[in-house]
Amino acid sequence: MFLLTTAGKRIKCGRYQFLPTAKVTYPQWVFTLSLFQRNLKDNKSQYLPNDVLTLQYEMEFSTRMERVKISEPDSHQNLPGAIPSVTTDNFLHPVEKYTETSLSWKDDLLLMYKDSFFCDVNLKTSSKSFPVHSLLLRIEFTVFNYMLTVNDCESLNEGLCIEDLDADTVHKMVLYLYTDTLDDLDWESAKNLYCVSNKYEITSLQHLCSSFLKENIDTTNCYDILYMAGRHQDHNLISAAQCFISRHNEEILVSDAWRNLEEK
Repeated sequence: MFLLTTAGKRIKCGRYQFLPTAKVTYPQWVFTLSLFQRNLKDNKSQYLPNDVLTLQYEMEFSTRMERVKISEPDSHQNLPGAIPSVTTDNFLHPVEKYTETSLSWKDDLLLMYKDSFFCDVNLKTSSKSFPVHSLLLRIEFTVFNYMLTVNDCESLNEGLCIEDLDADTVHKMVLYLYTDTLDDLDWESAKNLYCVSNKYEITSLQHLCSSFLKENIDTTNCYDILYMAGRHQDHNLISAAQCFISRHNEEILVSDAWRNLEEK
């Protein structure tokens, strides 16, 4: 689906796939738009010419039909290209092909984020603001969902203040929000994102950062990892740090860094 602007530009705002499981004469398909009413109203001259919302659809239908035949339970035929056994009566069903290039709704939102289309809330650090879609914050992050719920519309227009975080960390967190991946991750950013994911209860991000810390533990950072894991009661990471320290105790336990950790 595309939104048509007054200039005739098409903005991608949704892609959906449906696979019927039975013969339905009048299927009921629901298409949810990744659009935000407030943004549309705030940009009426660009998106609502004459107060009309114009959408364009591109639809593809599979017309291929394949008959599925029941195989006898005692049949041991091994024919090339044979269809696996099924337990239902003979039936006709459409064969749907999915391609790896198909975009998910998050891919669509990522494109809109990069173009700053329909971003309706700002994550504000002390040095920079990051316009994002509140829909993703509500779906992915429990704490941010609570913050969005308790704040009124006027507060949301001003943004959500997270001034305790640096801009680079928030930038990486936002990209993870849209892509589910972490690029160019190093020790310092992994450590910062690990603390952020614990504070804002971003479980999947916490697991990724924890895995990175485990894979990159060494004699210079094992005490920092143990300290962080202890603060956040991450028992798996605590165990990993303790196992590493026990294997390298002669080198680690006599270091100044270890003594500083004991003082904490």
